[in-house]
Amino acid sequence: KSDLLCKECDQLFENNKDILIYNSQFDKKERIEKLSTTYRRIH
Repeated sequence: KSDLLCKECDQLFENNKDILIYNSQFDKKERIEKLSTTYRRIH
């Protein structure tokens, strides 16, 4: 299941719907690394 709000942007809500991760200024590789790091840090 994808929680992306739109296909052109990287917006996703965490389970509580209060935390919004938004990263679009990085290229895909950097974005994956940053989102992965952020995800691990949050959890």
